[in-house]
Amino acid sequence: MAGFGTELRRRRQALGMSLVELAQLVHYDKGYLSKIENGVKPPNIKIARACDAALDADGALVECVAGSRRADEPCRHPLAGAVETWSLQRQPGRSLLSASIRDERSDDVPALVMDLRVQAMATNTELAPYRALLALYRQMGQTHSASELIPVLWAQTQMLLDRARRASDAQRLASYDLATHFCHYISWLAHETGDMRSASWWIGQAEELALRADNADMRAYSLVRRALVTLYQDDGRATVDLARSAQTDTVVSPRVRGLAAQREAQGHALNGEYDACHRALDCAADHFASAGAAVGDEPVIGSSTVQDLATATTGWCLFDLGRPLEAAEVLGRALDQIDPGAVRSRARYAARRALAYAMAKELDQACESAGELLGSAQGLESATVRADLRDLRRSLNRWPDHPPVRDLLPRIAAALHVKDIV
Repeated sequence: MAGFGTELRRRRQALGMSLVELAQLVHYDKGYLSKIENGVKPPNIKIARACDAALDADGALVECVAGSRRADEPCRHPLAGAVETWSLQRQPGRSLLSASIRDERSDDVPALVMDLRVQAMATNTELAPYRALLALYRQMGQTHSASELIPVLWAQTQMLLDRARRASDAQRLASYDLATHFCHYISWLAHETGDMRSASWWIGQAEELALRADNADMRAYSLVRRALVTLYQDDGRATVDLARSAQTDTVVSPRVRGLAAQREAQGHALNGEYDACHRALDCAADHFASAGAAVGDEPVIGSSTVQDLATATTGWCLFDLGRPLEAAEVLGRALDQIDPGAVRSRARYAARRALAYAMAKELDQACESAGELLGSAQGLESATVRADLRDLRRSLNRWPDHPPVRDLLPRIAAALHVKDIV
């Protein structure tokens, strides 16, 4: 940690900047920054990014923090220490879905029991209706609250599993395979609600079903999804390890290996590893170049709304590498290619672009990007967008008298106060 403090002081003094001036720029207390410079307090990745941008360090301060974390922190499985058992059951002949969570450390009654009344769809001997429903729910997820969709998707998943138990061998594998896609989508929605424990549990369900379906792609994609959880936990090392594990099986399709390489790049970016990040991005590009088009009506693995994943991921990585202006420009190009109807995807990247502009001190562009986001993303209930909005508010608070900032800050505060608004 002392390495970061020493480098922070060196760069600040080289610019002739006082600690008071730096504190005003990054909107942190002078005393807190002094303790960081003297090694008394450990820095976190957010303050490293703020100081990096304020001192034009081009990612060097981010690398100081990320490097110390790699040396100090052991790699942990994202579910290390988890002791809860989640169960989901549909009562035969009734449109009642029961879910419970039990803490294995205790013999007490389940910590949570929910009864969800849903309208069950009649069992169909073909899987096409389920595929159509999944496509519809993925489309609805772009404009509807995530928590509204999860109970219905639970019901459809249980019905697929009921069908698998009665089906022939070939149809059983196909049912398990499709149920895996449902579980991953529910996991993503749970992530959007901010319930990371539930998101991880649903990934575990998908892993188990992928094994039953003997689907190497979905087994590998489960690792990619786990790596997204660790990415949002700011654990770059675990993100890289999980993403690399997803690329080890040579039978995995080029698309899934490309998604895994992109996630690896994001982990390297979080660690401040510029060269390794770009090598992983190049590897991802090679995989996607060799991937064929989607076959028939099979569900798309990964995002179906972000048309240029390479550009979007590159912009995301540049931000974490401490290059906010480059990141904002690249994210803008990615946004131009996302369909206007994909409101959630657009909000996710627009929020990150607004934050990048703010970190680069491009205030008017930051406010313009955030204003468009707040005008279109009401009702989404997105924890990922809210996290960037909180950081954006902290960043913009450094310029409260700038007219566009003064107009925008109350809107951000209102959005963060009301859960259903982004």
